[in-house]
Amino acid sequence: MDVSGLSIQTSAADPTGSGANRDFQVIKCVVVGDTGVGKTRLICSRACGTKYTLQQLTTTHVPTVWAIDHYRKNRDILNRSWCTVDGLNVSLHLWDTFGYHDKDRRFAYGRADVILVCFSAVRPRSLRSVYHHWFPEIQRLCPETPIILCATQVDLRYLYQDPEFVSMDKGPFFKEIKETDILPPDRGRAVAQEINAHYYESSVLLDYGINDVFVNVIRAALIQKRDKHFWNQLGGLKRITRPLCQAPFQPPQPLCPKILIPPPSLDHDLLNLLDSQSYSDVVFMVQGIAIPAHKSCLAVACSVFEELFLSLDAGVSLRDPKPLSAVLPSLSDSPLHTADTVNLLDDGDGRMTTAINRALQDLPLPVSQQFPFCSSIEQNSSWASLNLSGMNSTDDSSLTVIHIVDCITADTFRQLLRYLYSEQTISSLETGLSVCDLNKLKKAAEIIGIQDLSFALINILKKEAFMNKALLLSVQFQRCQRRRELLVKKNLFSDVLFQVEDGSVKAHRALLLAGCDVMAGMFSFNFRESSAKMIPLPGVTRESFVALQDYLYSGQCPVLSNIDCVDLIALANCMCLPRLVALTEQYIVNELISAEDCGKSILEDVMLFIEPARFHNANQLAAWCQWCISTRYTQVYHSHSKLLQTLPPENQVYLSKHRWPPLWYLKEVDYYEKCLLELERQRQKPRPYLRRGSEDFDSGCLGFCGRRNRKINREGASPTTAVVN
Repeated sequence: MDVSGLSIQTSAADPTGSGANRDFQVIKCVVVGDTGVGKTRLICSRACGTKYTLQQLTTTHVPTVWAIDHYRKNRDILNRSWCTVDGLNVSLHLWDTFGYHDKDRRFAYGRADVILVCFSAVRPRSLRSVYHHWFPEIQRLCPETPIILCATQVDLRYLYQDPEFVSMDKGPFFKEIKETDILPPDRGRAVAQEINAHYYESSVLLDYGINDVFVNVIRAALIQKRDKHFWNQLGGLKRITRPLCQAPFQPPQPLCPKILIPPPSLDHDLLNLLDSQSYSDVVFMVQGIAIPAHKSCLAVACSVFEELFLSLDAGVSLRDPKPLSAVLPSLSDSPLHTADTVNLLDDGDGRMTTAINRALQDLPLPVSQQFPFCSSIEQNSSWASLNLSGMNSTDDSSLTVIHIVDCITADTFRQLLRYLYSEQTISSLETGLSVCDLNKLKKAAEIIGIQDLSFALINILKKEAFMNKALLLSVQFQRCQRRRELLVKKNLFSDVLFQVEDGSVKAHRALLLAGCDVMAGMFSFNFRESSAKMIPLPGVTRESFVALQDYLYSGQCPVLSNIDCVDLIALANCMCLPRLVALTEQYIVNELISAEDCGKSILEDVMLFIEPARFHNANQLAAWCQWCISTRYTQVYHSHSKLLQTLPPENQVYLSKHRWPPLWYLKEVDYYEKCLLELERQRQKPRPYLRRGSEDFDSGCLGFCGRRNRKINREGASPTTAVVN
């Protein structure tokens, strides 16, 4: 709305204080309307400059009346009442009233210059009361007073479906707002035309329309004063314009829905796997106590264990240390036992000859030298031989038993294993272990060769645990990369084969069941997949299953550049993995946004994503796609109308309902533009200029006759008769 002729004076004194300036007006505005429509808050926003929050506006309504005595008792409120409208100083006095229909308001209507009738934009009953109660009351008590109709709480037209507003505590007496309660502007304007009033809208929450309402309230009152007495047209009132059309209220664009990613649970899942001991393929004997573990987890966390397990799988023998007397007899059957090597000892002093040295070098190194933490290793053992039960395993004879040296205790080795499964356990060592236990753990880490754990324990012992944060981030990144390299790409230590649509994929039962409840149920003893070497997965592509495997092993989003994301979402939904679904949704949204930033049209792709996303429970992606289409609904309707009609009816209804800008706003923009064109046309229309002495110029101002009338009077004819003739 054009308010160029307005300037609010919030601190200026009454211009009549000195009595020098008499060009001013005092306007009495009576505010009426049903209770709870927001009359008092609208008045306080104008008279006191009060700002309201959404929480304050949604609390239980307490009927109040803003006292008119504030203008007499409060100097600040009196100063704020003064403003300049179209060059005229005006003091606006607002009279608040009760909204109950049975109250007597005759005292308030007395000497009123203008009536402001309020109704709520989300309460149809309050608009019906305007026509059936308030207008008849005004006509009965002050029929010649101009009326301004104002719709309040227009912000609730879009807030009623906002999740934050819906979940907000609004008190026990707050009436829920339904879609049928929303009153578009044309409904209010229709009532305004019936009661011959000007129509405006306001929102104290958004500070919208408050200035427009009261400026045009003043204009309506001043126009009435000017038209009532012709001498008022000679003063400042002749510059007053009629109430202008208000610019329509545009609801803010709905916020882009965020893709919420559930927190990762890989560390927790791996620790549960260690505690459950399911599908363990290695057992550590520590001081006579059997501690099961998994080769895949240990090889990823420590390169020493990787080398150990690879050597065992390759068939390289790791012998125990033997005395020389046990080695010498074996030389008689060796090619070294020739005539050139008859003299095995020199002078009987026990020194070995060159041939014996070469023979010992060709033999494998002892376990104690190659892996100092091992005292012996047993291959192809069984759970029964260890007197252990309850361990799920596909092959009971493929168990590896490693005996740990006696200098490492069972409790220390358990703490070490927990760190190898999850590096996050280092944060609990500072408070959970004594200094003595920390030193034991540090010594064990040094014997085995776990350098990152040794560095972290040194920082804890030095009271510099804050340095472990960067160290753990580095360890976490390295383990993630090693899981992808060793387990996904090279398929080391795999124990199951999945047959998919376009090939086969090797995997690890323990890691699959640790991160996926569906896999855990499938590998239980109740199903044949628990012991099968090959498991068929019909309808699953190889690239989708490898991406699923990558996620379960690393806990992070897999590389999705060459993957059908819809297929991956379908697989993740079947496996009950909401985090993988969310990660894939986020990837799709980021790719669409990047494409749009590059100038590409994404509307067709977005519409094609809606149905698959809903079908596979990718609700966040579906919500984002619906937001994307609804905020570009006009463009979609004109460029992809056929594709829009192929959507299911419920989606079409949703998009039409949540389109932005809404349809009623577009209608208001058209109406506002027409009003501006009409106003401009009236301003450019030339006013007729009557020259003095012409036939149409027959009268002067202030009751004096024109030249033609004076001539007629001299000829004896009455001016009235001449005009009629």
